[in-house]
Amino acid sequence: LEELGMPLMHSDEGSLTLEDISTTVTTDDFFTGCPDGAANKDCNDETMYPVDFWLWDSRSYLNVLGVPLEVFEAIFPDKATLAGQHWHYGRNDGPVSY
Repeated sequence: LEELGMPLMHSDEGSLTLEDISTTVTTDDFFTGCPDGAANKDCNDETMYPVDFWLWDSRSYLNVLGVPLEVFEAIFPDKATLAGQHWHYGRNDGPVSY
């Protein structure tokens, strides 16, 4: 997708371990315009990153797949996610079939 012009955010800062390159961002951290503990769709205009489309790897996507929109909205009310602007990609975590 990046080669087709879609800008992607990369989290690798040149570190050698997963702990060094991983960033934990809580809902309170991400939604900067919402009071702590009160993120909702009425205050989700200001976010840490301007995300138009979420691309989740298959390890994370299972946490989203099949979750009712109302539940996900209460947990992480991001505009792109609520608009269905997300997809997943496989990380070699399943059988390869030909």
